[in-house]
Amino acid sequence: MILIVDSFNLIEVEYVKTSQERHTSILDSYRALDQIKSSTGIYPALVGGDHLSNGVDYSEIVIYNPISDRDYLLSPYIAIPTTNNPIVTKLYSYYYLYEAEIGETPTVLYETCPLFNRILDEAYFLKVSPLLLIRFIEAYLNTEKGYDRSDLKSYSYALLYYYIEHVASFDQFVTYEQKGIEIERADLISRSIDSNFLHLTDQLLDGILPFIKKEYSKQPENFVLVTSKGQNDLLNDVNFFSEVLVFLKDNEKSILRELVSLMEVYDFNPRDPRIINSEDKCTNLLHSLKQHWLH
Repeated sequence: MILIVDSFNLIEVEYVKTSQERHTSILDSYRALDQIKSSTGIYPALVGGDHLSNGVDYSEIVIYNPISDRDYLLSPYIAIPTTNNPIVTKLYSYYYLYEAEIGETPTVLYETCPLFNRILDEAYFLKVSPLLLIRFIEAYLNTEKGYDRSDLKSYSYALLYYYIEHVASFDQFVTYEQKGIEIERADLISRSIDSNFLHLTDQLLDGILPFIKKEYSKQPENFVLVTSKGQNDLLNDVNFFSEVLVFLKDNEKSILRELVSLMEVYDFNPRDPRIINSEDKCTNLLHSLKQHWLH
């Protein structure tokens, strides 16, 4: 099923059904996470959604023959987004649709960008995941198209906005099934609620940007994207992104205050059975944030 979205930079979402074997593995992954929740602080309802609150097992909520958009959130399908950046669509497909050993990342991902292999380092556990890097690439490409690096403030706010915009808008279509793949791969992060703008700010400022800064100092040759058209540099000025990180961290308190003031009447987690019209609420909030930061 292909759902036409045409909102922000999200063009459409395709739902791809998982195999029975993989679905069974995902069911097992949710149960395994529940067993270790006391040691990690991460539990199925935090990663997946509130349908799994109070010890509800994923198998109890699965809708095997989805009809509505809401049904698909609880179905054994994977949502793959199409954006205006084709490489990002490919990266999502590689991550979710290609096989990998439990706790590992598909080989094709780090063949496309060696940085995906570096994320598997234990030093980044609960801080960075392959999905955060895919999200950053989308935000980075969108910011590069519209903002000049000579204006540090505008560029920095745009990068943060486009990160939040992409993750929050796509999250409206993300299924429990693909959240289970993140569990299966051990791609867990402590600030994992993708409908929460505060969590998304933390992902960028305390997760992916510090990762980029640290990894560039070690192996700058890993900062490439390999496509059918050849090899392209992912970042050509890491010093500038260090300045972006410093700027955003210096202004983090004011950024969080602005987000809280905008968010206090919003709740738009699509995988919360109590929430109605989460997509409309998310869209309205993103429009408000865009007008506030990118005017």
